[in-house]
Amino acid sequence: MLKRQQAGPAPEESRSRTLQRRHTPTLSLEEITAADFHDGSFLRKFFAICVHTAIKAVGRPTFAPQTHNVGSVCTGSAQDAMVLDAVEYAFEADNIPVDFNVPFTCEMVSEKGKWISKVHQALKSGCPVPCNFDALQDPKY
Repeated sequence: MLKRQQAGPAPEESRSRTLQRRHTPTLSLEEITAADFHDGSFLRKFFAICVHTAIKAVGRPTFAPQTHNVGSVCTGSAQDAMVLDAVEYAFEADNIPVDFNVPFTCEMVSEKGKWISKVHQALKSGCPVPCNFDALQDPKY
């Protein structure tokens, strides 16, 4: 009959471990007020709440830094870029390594195209404005 050996103390190097505060958000929350719609801070506050809630519920993701390219064929007033900027801000504030890049937009109305360029310049000053197509032709796949 075999006897089970008693386990001795664990080696010193195996006792230490890195503590990951996966379920502790680092971003402090601010209440959303009506004034936030007027001063432009609503989206950032809203997504900070979303990221805060997600981290408490499922934990902080643990993956390598990522950049996602998001192009838009119907950009309109560049709200997609504003939302991505707010999400990126909330991720960065809570040490989640995800960035977004808008390599191109498409808007047939030239005045909207100028607006879109101004939005991108305001959000990412110093970064190149994405390529802004006037229209896309049907390539007849």
